[in-house]
This record gives sequence, structure tokens and C-alpha cells, in this order.
Amino acid sequence: MVERHPRLASAGRDLAQAWRYPAVRRGLLGTTFIFLGSLTPAYLPQNTPWWEPMRHLGLDNWPTRVAGTAIVVVGVALLVEAWFKLRPSLYVHVKHWAICLIWSLPLLFAPPIFSHDAYGYAALGWLLRNGLNPYEHSISVLPGAFADQFAWAWRYSTSMYPPLSLQIDHAIVALAQNDPYLSAVLMRVPALAGVALIVVLLPRLARRLGADPQVTAWFSTINPLLIIDFVGGAHNDALMMGLVVLGLWLAADSRFVLAAVTVGVAATIKQPAILAVYAVALIGHPWLTLRWHDTVRALGRLGLAAAIAVATFAGVTALTGLGYGWIYAADVPGSIVTITKVSE
Repeated sequence: MVERHPRLASAGRDLAQAWRYPAVRRGLLGTTFIFLGSLTPAYLPQNTPWWEPMRHLGLDNWPTRVAGTAIVVVGVALLVEAWFKLRPSLYVHVKHWAICLIWSLPLLFAPPIFSHDAYGYAALGWLLRNGLNPYEHSISVLPGAFADQFAWAWRYSTSMYPPLSLQIDHAIVALAQNDPYLSAVLMRVPALAGVALIVVLLPRLARRLGADPQVTAWFSTINPLLIIDFVGGAHNDALMMGLVVLGLWLAADSRFVLAAVTVGVAATIKQPAILAVYAVALIGHPWLTLRWHDTVRALGRLGLAAAIAVATFAGVTALTGLGYGWIYAADVPGSIVTITKVSE
């Protein structure tokens, strides 16, 4: 069996080796605590299937909220402590991907943690399932379970997300057969695809560019922020960043056009990805001097990368048929009143 499946056997050895480290087991305990805390009223939105059993058990109260918050805080502390402990041995004696997988396991089927964004993605997908353009209609036009899960601050705003992101939301709602809670949980699927790209390619990219792959793997692929926000929170930033890393990898491999196209696709997941055209243009072709021809060459590559990425964005937008209505909602995040703004 080992001879037929050497990669599977190697992966099993990597997982077993990672499990031998006490810090890895403490990190798993940390994410397990985060999972348990995510099931309490402190983090769940309305209309999730967890409310009925909690109310039946009499757990819908403030002591349970306090306990849930305390459990999550302990879990985060354990995860951060384990992360710091692993830095000397990571990537050499224990594989980063194995740690990322072990720590992620409790969160794979958990409700989205620390953010209701995934519930918002589901609501936007629900709009599309009903033939409504999220750039023209807010979720408030469809009252019900999807709207109730959406954070109240965004219920009356049109979508700020680019078109491919919305179509992915649409596909996931269809896959979940219009189940509001399952749709939100399945938003973790594209997020995990982004995490996989980061975990596989970023250390390799670091080595290719002369950076330290061990530090890169430690700082990025098992960072508690990646585990909690990308895996636990199911944010669409995960897929965006995974595609950006793929674009940088392609650029380092001298596949310039494909790299720029990938950045354009990443921007259709979330617009800030378009800034990666700068890195795509200059990876492998740095400004060695300030001589005129080097400057012109660098600016020319930058302009070409930007043109390819923007053309890709426009092409994907045309294929989705949703248009550019996100432009009119670009200021929505800044319009929400927070404690920080009140204090100002």
C-alpha cells in the first residue's frame, strides 16, 4: 500500500510527526475551544439551527454569552502561544501544511466565527437565486432567514463586492439547496481553496525569491489570523489572497501574462487584489538602476500588467452580466458608524 501511494504515506508521516509536538496539540485545543465558543449566543446570528437546542437547554442567556466569550478568548490565547512555540522547528522538523490542517479541523464545520460576513455572502447569493441584482437591491427586499442572518448594519445597502464573488455566492446557495445556515458554512469552501494556495505556494515563492521559507511558512501559513479569519471566518479575502499568491508565483516562474490574468481574476473576488499588478510587473525584473531605459522598461511592464488585469476584470464582469454597480456602494463600509468614529 505504501509503495502504491507514496505521497499519501508521506502525508501520513508528516501528520504523525506534527502530532508529536505538544504545541501542535495545544493549538488544536485552542481551535476546539474557539469552535465550542462559536456555538454560543455570543457569536451566533438569528435563525441558525443552533438556537433551538440552546433555548431548549436554557442556554439563551447572558451567563452563556459570557462563558462563550471566555472560552473563545482562552482558545485564541492557546493558539497564539502554540504559534510562537513552533517557530524554531517549523518547516524543517515539522511541516507547516500538517499543522495548518490539524488546527483547522475543528473549524471546518463550525459556524463562521468572529464575523457575520459569510452570512452576508449567503444573503447576496440568495438575491441572485431570486433573479435580483445585488447592485440594485439590498437584502431587505427579501425578508426572511437569509436577511435575519445578515448583520443589521448592511441589510439596507447594495453590494460592494465584485461580480465573480457574487456568482460564487450564488452557486454556493444553490449547492446548499437554499438553506440559509448551510449556505453560510459552505462559504468556507472557496476560502479553503485560497488557504490551500497560500500554504502550498507562499513558502516556495519565498525560496525562489531568496527569502527565508521557514519564516514565511511560520508567519503566514499557520498564523492564527489565517486560521481564525480565513478558515474560521470563511472570508472571501482568503480566495482573493490565494489567487494573488498564485499570480506572484506565476510571475516568479516567468509566466507574466498568466500572472497578470490571475491578478485580474483575484480582483473580481475583491477589488484590492488589483494592486498586485505592481509586484507581478517587477518580480524578476527589478529596478537595478535609475537609468532611463530601466525606468521605461519597468513602467512599461507595469502598464502592460495593469492593462491585462483590468481587461480580465472587464471580461469576467461581462460574463457574469452583473455590471459595475459595486462602484456606487464602494463608500458603504465608511458610512457605518462605529465606536471609533463616535470617539472621533
